[in-house]
Amino acid sequence: MPKTLLLLGGARYAIPVIDAAHGLGARVVTCDYLPDNYAHRFSDGYVNASIVDEGAVLAAAESVHADGIMSFAADPGVVSAAYAAERLGLPFQGSYEAVSLLQDKERYRSFLRDNGFNCPELHVFS
Repeated sequence: MPKTLLLLGGARYAIPVIDAAHGLGARVVTCDYLPDNYAHRFSDGYVNASIVDEGAVLAAAESVHADGIMSFAADPGVVSAAYAAERLGLPFQGSYEAVSLLQDKERYRSFLRDNGFNCPELHVFS
C-alpha cells in the first residue's frame, strides 16, 4: 500500500509537490474548499474542506489515512497541518504550539520582545 500525502491547497504551484510525491510512489490527496482548483486534477483524490479549519483538516487526514500532511506554499494551512499531524502522531516541521506562534505576528513579536530579541514595533488593528 503506498503512503498517502494530504496536501493542503490545490493551486497550480502544488503540482511540483504532487509530481515529486508520485515519483516517490506516494498517493496524493489535495484538500481545500475550492473543488475546481487546478492541482486537484493531478492528485489521486480530493477532500473538500477549508485548510484553515483545524478540525476539518484533522478529519480529512483521518479519512484518507494520511501518512503525512503538507501545506506547500499555502501559508494559511500550516497551523491546521501542524494540528492534524500532532494529533495523529505524524512527522511535521514543528509542533502545533511552535507553528501557531510563528504564524501569528502579534504573538511572535511578543515572544521576541519578551525574550530580549530586537524586533520592530508592532501595532495590531481590527
